[in-house]
Amino acid sequence: MTEQGVAFEIVCSNCGAVASGWKGEVVRGGRLTWVHEWDCRSCGLVSDDGGDGMAPPEIRAAIIQKFGVQRISVAEGGTGSVSLLKAIRAAYGFTMPQAASVLKDLRGEGFEATGAEIDYLSSVLEGSGTKLMVGGTPAEPGAPRV
Repeated sequence: MTEQGVAFEIVCSNCGAVASGWKGEVVRGGRLTWVHEWDCRSCGLVSDDGGDGMAPPEIRAAIIQKFGVQRISVAEGGTGSVSLLKAIRAAYGFTMPQAASVLKDLRGEGFEATGAEIDYLSSVLEGSGTKLMVGGTPAEPGAPRV
């Protein structure tokens, strides 16, 4: 399991006290998910939001601010474009133009994303037999990237 997240405090919408929370991305059971949760110790109100795929922009921004981005690219002589496009589309539910843009980045300077997103995409692409470079270094299949 890979997770990257950020602790935060907000004002409770129920009682006005300070509530603590955590927001981030998690790779668990072969899936990329996002989480935004908080609880108020004063009144007991709990908020637990989340979903599949990349986190919403404000959560991704907080992760990137704390951890920075990682870069992944396809090693030369790797898998064909059609197989990679299918894998990228299946992984993220991207449209063909979105997947083509990611593929262009993967074959060029590299695709930048959060550590959890890189870990997830790496596992998907390695499953299709693709050889990867993470941060300019050959990636060992199944090795943690965060």
